[in-house]
Amino acid sequence: MTKDDATQTVAGQPVQPAFQASEPAQAGNPMVALVLAVLLAGAAGLIAYRFEGDAPVWLLGGAAVFSFCGLLALIGWIAGVVHFSRKSRQIVFLEGVLNGLSDPAVVIDLRGRVVFANGRYVALSSSAERARMVGVENLYAGYPEVSELVYRLAQTGKEGKAGREDFKLASGSAAPGARADTPSWHSIFVEPVVHNGRQTHTMWRIVDNTDARISQETAFEKLQDIIRYLDEAPAGFFSANSSGAVEYMNATLAEWLGFDLIEAASGEVQVSQFTPAESAKLLSKVTAKPGETFADLFDMDIIAQDGRSIPVRVLHSVKFDENGAAGASRSLVLKQQIGSRSVQSSGLAELKLRRFFNNAPIGIAEVDVTGKIQSSNTALATTVGPVASDTNIINLVDEPSRAAVKNAITAARQGKRVPPQDVKFGTDGEQGGRSGQIFFSRMDDTGDDPASVIVYTVDTTEHKTLELQFAQSQKMQAVGQLAGGVAHDFNNMLTAIIGFSDLLLAKHRPTDPSFQDIMNIK
Repeated sequence: MTKDDATQTVAGQPVQPAFQASEPAQAGNPMVALVLAVLLAGAAGLIAYRFEGDAPVWLLGGAAVFSFCGLLALIGWIAGVVHFSRKSRQIVFLEGVLNGLSDPAVVIDLRGRVVFANGRYVALSSSAERARMVGVENLYAGYPEVSELVYRLAQTGKEGKAGREDFKLASGSAAPGARADTPSWHSIFVEPVVHNGRQTHTMWRIVDNTDARISQETAFEKLQDIIRYLDEAPAGFFSANSSGAVEYMNATLAEWLGFDLIEAASGEVQVSQFTPAESAKLLSKVTAKPGETFADLFDMDIIAQDGRSIPVRVLHSVKFDENGAAGASRSLVLKQQIGSRSVQSSGLAELKLRRFFNNAPIGIAEVDVTGKIQSSNTALATTVGPVASDTNIINLVDEPSRAAVKNAITAARQGKRVPPQDVKFGTDGEQGGRSGQIFFSRMDDTGDDPASVIVYTVDTTEHKTLELQFAQSQKMQAVGQLAGGVAHDFNNMLTAIIGFSDLLLAKHRPTDPSFQDIMNIK
């Protein structure tokens, strides 16, 4: 390596010159040395023969010296002490690649001798104040926090395997690569170099991960700050999976409900534990098209651990994947507290009306002239199934009842008295089986808003079931009474027959021919 090649630049930073061992990378042509030795010996013999003892002493002495040097070089080459070599372009290229690495790298042979070390490794070794260039195993000898890891890697490399070890150096440590003002994190890699199926060398790399680790810790601290901001927000927040298990609950909502924050984050809390049954079904059974996000606003009560009901407004959002499966929900919970600004702005009467509306045991919905639902309470979803923002009340009943419901909505909007309609509920007719009644009443228009219709739904499934059970029991009772009457009348006739048979037997002896016939009748 020439002097011009000694100083290089890596990532804009000057580095130390690379270290190249004296051992050549590629053997030259030893036959040249053999031919030269033979020629010199032959020339000396020719001179001695030509001059027959009359040759000058200086000529014979020079020939003898040249012959001795040639033979000495030949013997040295055979013994492996003298080498005849030149660097190939391939070796120069590989050395340039290694020296261009941004991490310290060193190549050692199987005896542990350093063959090549790039500039970064030379600088690292120089900081350790070593008298000579040594491998990684000797570089970290005397540092217990690293030496054991390096020893394991060295054994791994000798076995022809690649390996990696990570370690941390305390700030101010004397170990190579340590920093004075901050702890440092490093990784050491070892890889075997195989040629013609046989391991010839081992390459070591030392990577400084300190900057990346500091960046990760900074990002983690920022994430913790974000979580803390969310936990201490003046609004509640929770996230639940499709089965209703709470995956996250912030500290504010946990405090409102009386849950321990660790318990709330364990995944063992269910939404049904702090919401009424109707509200829990409403939150868990929302629907949307594949790939879309359902978002809606609900006014409901949540129930604390001590039984208190807390009026809240919930902004509920659920994203559905491409297959239509619901993901985890995101629910923002705002407390509707009497005396708060939110309640003062909307009015206490409005808050009470909303609570009455949402806590009503029957489903209530406001629909337009086409039957499209404008607003609804939580009980409606438990009666008719999931209700989206663009749901039509007509599509929530079975096919035979849709025409009657549509006509009832039109008549109610015209101010006519409409009798309740007996229907079977089911979204788009797919969930049939639940019976119910729908009541209709007109809501007069206010201002520019057209008149709408208020729909009240009552789930009569259990009532219908009881009616069927009662009718069946009446039928069974009638059949039982009929069977009892028939048996009673038949028993009366049998009693008379048996009585008269006894009278006849009393007048006949067993030897009479008719005695056996009377016994058969009895």
